Amino acid sequence: KYYNVIFQSSDKSDDVIKVPDDRIADFLALLQASSWDVKYINSSGFNDYLKGEYGLADYQFSEAQLNALDQFSTTWSRNNAARYMLNPTMVNALRMGWSEALSQWTNPELVATGLSAGISGLQGLARGTAKGGGKELYNFGKTAAQHMTEPRRKVPLQFMDDVLKTTKGLPDPGGSRALMHYTPMWKNGTQYNLEILYDQTTNSIWHFKYTQKALGPLPLIP
Repeated sequence: KYYNVIFQSSDKSDDVIKVPDDRIADFLALLQASSWDVKYINSSGFNDYLKGEYGLADYQFSEAQLNALDQFSTTWSRNNAARYMLNPTMVNALRMGWSEALSQWTNPELVATGLSAGISGLQGLARGTAKGGGKELYNFGKTAAQHMTEPRRKVPLQFMDDVLKTTKGLPDPGGSRALMHYTPMWKNGTQYNLEILYDQTTNSIWHFKYTQKALGPLPLIP
């Protein structure tokens, strides 16, 4: 009932099912019995069966909200983010940010990143909820949209949203009316330079990339 994550499949469907409290034991037993076949439990057929057996949850996460949830490091902090999404109180916001920071306590840089994730996640989830859960925050050019489907190139949407709202855009070296936004970012404990080409007139992200090479005003990362 709190939308805690019991199981997350990889069948490329964003559908969320809701298991009633009195059926959780049966659900876990089914997963245990099927766990020997990872390919099966991640198949669309198995997930279609689960949808038919338990039904879709009343609240479905939007793509932007799923991207926000994917940024959190542990099931614990992700569940606190989902709790905030369903009930956006200050207490739940603090719980979300604090649990993410503690989840990453072994690396001081990641602790700061975790707190930032909680704050930007708070903002991103709130915006997603305000938009009714189905509308995207930005339009994407063809190449940028493709990169968002590639795990090695993807940047969490709510993080890009935070960058665009907190950094000053610089003229595009290519001469377009869009502006380049630059910021440092961390991924898996490694620092990178991020650039985003954003056209405010059409609310479109035409390009983004991260690298350890020098970008715009950001120096080379040794």
